[in-house]
Amino acid sequence: MAYKDKNKQREYVRQWMANRRKEWFINNGPCIKCGSYNNLCIHHQDPTTKISHKIWSWAKERREKELKKCVVLCEYCHIKLHTAEYAKYNKGPPNTGWCSKCRQFKLLDLMVKNKNRLTGYSNVCKECHRHYIQQLRLKSKK
Repeated sequence: MAYKDKNKQREYVRQWMANRRKEWFINNGPCIKCGSYNNLCIHHQDPTTKISHKIWSWAKERREKELKKCVVLCEYCHIKLHTAEYAKYNKGPPNTGWCSKCRQFKLLDLMVKNKNRLTGYSNVCKECHRHYIQQLRLKSKK
């Protein structure tokens, strides 16, 4: 059935994929490290075999094939694991912590509060920093 309102259609598809993802995590959870069911995500054990992480709209056979390469981790354990891997291959761990904008535990960037000079910094994640830069560009175009 085609929707006349594209926003309703997008919302339906978003809910459909969220339900599919939630159902899979209920059947295959909890986190293999800590046993939590909160904020579960998939972790590819071998990143070289990864095709994509945007798999929830795929056909069942293709999606299951990709998910066989993964394990279930909570978001906290997933970030801890990648921080340890980063520290192993680089000189030190990346800046991780709670983002001051979206309030989630993620890899952080330093955001310049004043674009003309370095007057102050705030711990924000890469997505919030990217959004901040886009807003600055929009303001400068006006």
